[in-house]
Amino acid sequence: MNDLKFAFRQLLKNPGFAAVAVLTLALGIGANTAIFTVVNAVLIRSLPVKNPNELVQVLVTGLSGQPNYTFSYPFYERLRDGGRSLSGLFAAGGVGREDRMIVPNGGNAEVEFVRAQAVSGNFFSVLGVPALLGRTITDTDDRPGNPQAVAVISHSFWQRRFGGDASVVGKTISFDDVPFTIVGVTPPGFFGFQPGDNPDLWWPLQIAPQVGRGLNEGSGWLRLMGRLSPGV
Repeated sequence: MNDLKFAFRQLLKNPGFAAVAVLTLALGIGANTAIFTVVNAVLIRSLPVKNPNELVQVLVTGLSGQPNYTFSYPFYERLRDGGRSLSGLFAAGGVGREDRMIVPNGGNAEVEFVRAQAVSGNFFSVLGVPALLGRTITDTDDRPGNPQAVAVISHSFWQRRFGGDASVVGKTISFDDVPFTIVGVTPPGFFGFQPGDNPDLWWPLQIAPQVGRGLNEGSGWLRLMGRLSPGV
């Protein structure tokens, strides 16, 4: 106690030094906390999915030694249908940062920019993520020429945008001028398969031509992730 009293008196005698010391400690603690938060999300904390240790990401390393994580849709189909080491393989596009969504509200329409991600129909089944409300996207939703466009929204977006309304399933929203029917809500804590992306909604890859994006056979824009088969 005497040591603490002495230290406190010294700090009061030197308020400038005390302020610098407190600021230095605050910056140091804040920086380390921020760094640990990122490391924890990327390296330490497992993905909020079923048996995350069974998941693998597909990449190709060229002669330059630089890894390539993006592939074309035809390559995804060949690997999905011809592979033996994986019990399932899904494809996902990048997360749009400023995708425009229109939500009907009575006689008015509310416009909001959302983070949306196109995924293959087996995205949720391979990850082992069930719906908290409604259902997830299936292979049936991801058929070419499917006239019914569907979407699954995240739990946080459901709470923020729809106030946790259980009747959200079946509602129609407009995404890039194409009507989508909300079929499900993901469990709380699910942020996709890439920490930091945090999509607000997911939609089937095969709807891409309807929103003017196309699957584009010649370009690589899809990330691939699979689940190892038993014993592999």
